[in-house]
Amino acid sequence: MRGERAFRIPPEWAQQLQIGDVLLSAAVAFCVLPAIGAAFGIALQSLGPNSPFAELGGPLFLLGLSGLFAWPLAPMVIGIGWWARRRGWIGWASATGTGILLGYVYSVAISYFWLFANDHLATILLGCTLFATFGALYAIAGWLALRWLCPEAFSSN
Repeated sequence: MRGERAFRIPPEWAQQLQIGDVLLSAAVAFCVLPAIGAAFGIALQSLGPNSPFAELGGPLFLLGLSGLFAWPLAPMVIGIGWWARRRGWIGWASATGTGILLGYVYSVAISYFWLFANDHLATILLGCTLFATFGALYAIAGWLALRWLCPEAFSSN
C-alpha cells in the first residue's frame, strides 16, 4: 500500500464515489468474503487432521458463518461509508478501525442482550476479539472493493 493515505483523502477526490460504489463494495464484503472463508475452511479441514493447515480450517469456516450474523450491520456500514466519503475519511486505516469498533460493539450487544451472557466475561471477551477480527477483515474487503471499483477517487491522477 505504498503511497496510500491511511486515514484521509482530499474530500474532492472522494466526491467521485457514487452511492452505487459504496453499495457494491458492501455487497462484496458481506457476500464474497464469507463465501471465500467458508470454501477455504472446508477445503483445509478436508485435508485431514495431520495436515499442517488443518487448524486454519476452523477459523476460516467461522469467517464463512459470520456472514449469517453480519447482515444486520449492513445498513449501518453503508451509512458510515457514505458519511465517511463525504468527509474524505475513507483511508484503509480508518476503514479497519471502524470495522474493529463495529465488531466489538456488535459482539457486546449480541453477547449481553441477546445471549444474556453477562455473567461470563471470558466468553464476551472471546466473542469481542473474534468479531473485531472479522470486522477488520470485512472492512478491508470493503475498502479493497471500493478501491478497485473507483481507483480515481484514491489518487490525484
